[in-house]
Amino acid sequence: MLIGDSIVKYLNFKEAVVLAWRGLTTIRLSHFLENEDFFISNHKMIIIHTGINDVLNGIDSDAFEDAIRKVISLVQSKSSSPLLISSILPAPSLTTTQEEKRQHFDNILQYVCANLNIKFLASYRSLFASQGKKKHYRKKSKVTKILKEKIAQKTLTPVSVDPLLFSCDSLHLNRIGNYVLTQYFEGCFKMCL
Repeated sequence: MLIGDSIVKYLNFKEAVVLAWRGLTTIRLSHFLENEDFFISNHKMIIIHTGINDVLNGIDSDAFEDAIRKVISLVQSKSSSPLLISSILPAPSLTTTQEEKRQHFDNILQYVCANLNIKFLASYRSLFASQGKKKHYRKKSKVTKILKEKIAQKTLTPVSVDPLLFSCDSLHLNRIGNYVLTQYFEGCFKMCL
């Protein structure tokens, strides 16, 4: 089961349920989990993917940390399934300040996960432009050609998020980006079970 914001709404899994809400913040997710009857106990694994809306809505660090701790506690009280926390994805549309806050919130997620012995998924890595591996592109596709040209022109670096994976709003993933992130999470499902 994958619970998250609109970033994960269109991920397509063979054997996993996706619950996604547009504009979901971690605080709002904690309220949902507290007040709604979610059927999360019957799943082999639960992944939480939230945080970008906390960044965009100006939630402060302490409130974010409190909310993620509450989410973890609520999920663990409703299910004995393994819980994994996904990183907040970078996006081309983020300002420098927002990107710094995203990284800070990711550090909070990693710290909380390490403290509570929960697996942290560095899902943001799947969106980097140049990893040496481009499994998600067909060898002769137009996207691969554009990507190779941009890397050759040094307009994309190994640590750049790949803009070709995002929709026109530069925040949500496009079809290829959804495929890349789905493949990442499916690998996590296989590895962690």
